[in-house]
Amino acid sequence: MDIDLVQTSCGFAVPFYEYKEDRKALVKWSGPKGDAGIQEYWQEKNQHSIDGFPTKILKGLLKKRLNPYLDKD
Repeated sequence: MDIDLVQTSCGFAVPFYEYKEDRKALVKWSGPKGDAGIQEYWQEKNQHSIDGFPTKILKGLLKKRLNPYLDKD
């Protein structure tokens, strides 16, 4: 067996197996960054998918509201 690529995820927005509540890690991480900080992070980290294709994350609808988690308590 040859392994070419392995991917991991932070899991910040993944709910618990038995739903009890939303995880707060993503809100805690993204809230202090604000929209500008999230856009900077996306610019640095999310311009290409793991298979090398452009994500266009900073264009279109995503750019209209960068961080919906800021509105959560």
